[in-house]
Amino acid sequence: MSNLKQLKIQLEASESLKLITESLSEVAAIRFKGIRSQILHNRIFFSEVNKVYHSLKVISARRKLLTKQPIPKNSRTISILITSNYQLYGGIDAEVTEYFLKSIPTYQTDKLIIGSTGIDLYSILGNDKNFKSAVFSQDIPTQPEIQTMVDQINSYSRILLYYPRFVTILQQIPQVFDFTQSQAETEALTTNIEYILEPELSKMLEFFEKQILGASLQSIFLQTQLSRTAARMIRMDQAEIKAEGIIKKEKLDLTRTRKKLQNLHILENFPVTIFIDE
Repeated sequence: MSNLKQLKIQLEASESLKLITESLSEVAAIRFKGIRSQILHNRIFFSEVNKVYHSLKVISARRKLLTKQPIPKNSRTISILITSNYQLYGGIDAEVTEYFLKSIPTYQTDKLIIGSTGIDLYSILGNDKNFKSAVFSQDIPTQPEIQTMVDQINSYSRILLYYPRFVTILQQIPQVFDFTQSQAETEALTTNIEYILEPELSKMLEFFEKQILGASLQSIFLQTQLSRTAARMIRMDQAEIKAEGIIKKEKLDLTRTRKKLQNLHILENFPVTIFIDE
């Protein structure tokens, strides 16, 4: 009887686990849709800011109104590893950290690691204490946190962002994004425009450069979270399938145990007649 009770408890636990994985999968799907909507809004904002920035660059180049960069650059490179604060994404943070570790020895760079998971992994795997770190309140930073990060890195001539790129629901791959080769730089002189705005051009360019960098960072963080959420959806789906298999097996074991106990009960209560030959 104790064995039957234990099987019932195990079955209830497995069914509860399946309900949890189903709920987490549904939550992840809702978040996935929300993040995609945020990415769309971010692209619209980036596009509008970029148009103004392009126009200012054209004015600056044609009228030779600017003799130096609005934000002085230090001719150095910074490589930024973006990870999460929680190890709940099926190993995707480990993959991008390993990619980061393989890439950075090939060039001179300062290092900035975002997220407690990446900080722990890099400290263990990299054997390198010469890096800066930042842990935001959530995996997607707030606007003040983005602005703090912009102020920290905008003086670098080259900014490289390492993150897990979303390809499909079933595929997320480590990726590096070179901000210095972004659309904001390569298309800066394509607009035909014949006017100028106030205040000073240098101040305006500095403002919009920071806005574009901030929008680019926000886009990368959103894409990173999209990849993480997709990875979690896959893991939850796999966990749900595994739970279903366990439940099926435990139900079979429970049925067999019940039949065995029923048979024993029948045998114990079945009248037995013994014939003795005289």
